[in-house]
Amino acid sequence: MNKMESVFQNQKALLAFLTAGDPSLDKTEDYILTMEQAGMDLLLLGIPFSDPIAEGSVIQESNLRALANGCTTDRMFEMLLHLRQKTDLPICLYCYLNTIYKYGYERFFSRCKEAGILAVQVPDMPFEEQAETKEAANRYDVKVISYLAPASNERMQTIAANAEGFLYLVTSSEYQDAASMVQAAKEVTDVPVVAGCSIASDIESMDVCSSVDGVLIDFAVEELIASEGENAEKSLYELVKKVKEKLL
Repeated sequence: MNKMESVFQNQKALLAFLTAGDPSLDKTEDYILTMEQAGMDLLLLGIPFSDPIAEGSVIQESNLRALANGCTTDRMFEMLLHLRQKTDLPICLYCYLNTIYKYGYERFFSRCKEAGILAVQVPDMPFEEQAETKEAANRYDVKVISYLAPASNERMQTIAANAEGFLYLVTSSEYQDAASMVQAAKEVTDVPVVAGCSIASDIESMDVCSSVDGVLIDFAVEELIASEGENAEKSLYELVKKVKEKLL
């Protein structure tokens, strides 16, 4: 069993998102360790990007702050190498395709392997255009995460059957049938399904949580950092601990 699989073994996993470099790379490292201590099972670490079109305003602003603070892809990888001296926490990178392309596929994924990165999640890469990225990523034992969005059962199952690492379920209050999406995926794959949860209290009201293998908190984490900056450590610990307890 690899580290990615172990995250979801016999438990509902808690994933949390952070934008690297907001408010600084030193604090990013501190916050990662704090959230791990509080119960985070897997980190989704965002590489800041100048035009994060897939994000809401809170995460967009975190990207802009990180870039203004001088966070680059090189500096983020250096931070991860330093972090690896303290933890073997499973980490997935969240980044736009242009970031990988400009850095260079081979260079990017070789550095991922060096830093112990298990997977990448690319929000602006359609399923049909994964081949080139997957080919490079898989040479360095890095998984490419797919999105499971509302579509025909045939399309969802095609995506699910080719998924690796985990599937990210695109949910919204408008979607009344998220559980059936999970069921469709589970008919063709054993790859875990993860649902996003904006705020901790959503856990209690999301019926889909009973059918997924993991939950990701992102907005709530970034909102705390936006409001508390370098003093968010205690609040982040309490947030992650609270959500983890709800998942047990």
